[in-house]
Amino acid sequence: MKRQTRLEKVRNLVEQIEKDNNTQELTELAVYLETFRQKLQVRSMDIVQQRLAVCSAALAKDKPTLRKFLHSQYEEIVSWARESLLPPGAAPPWPRVSV
Repeated sequence: MKRQTRLEKVRNLVEQIEKDNNTQELTELAVYLETFRQKLQVRSMDIVQQRLAVCSAALAKDKPTLRKFLHSQYEEIVSWARESLLPPGAAPPWPRVSV
């Protein structure tokens, strides 16, 4: 007996949701899959590509693109994206040190 791969299981689940035609489930599935697609797209880039993309998005003030890079596997990229998403004049979320 052949076991199903994880991808086949996901594909079967998506097909079943489509057959049931439950609009709420379809909407939730679409949002989840779009978020997952963005995460995979970011994680498939190397660090240099991610740096360039975050820098150009920050210069263009492209918030949707910056939010996409919050899913990066590199902490440096995530922190740059977070900083760029802060409103002007907002204090960074770093801890304050008292001397």
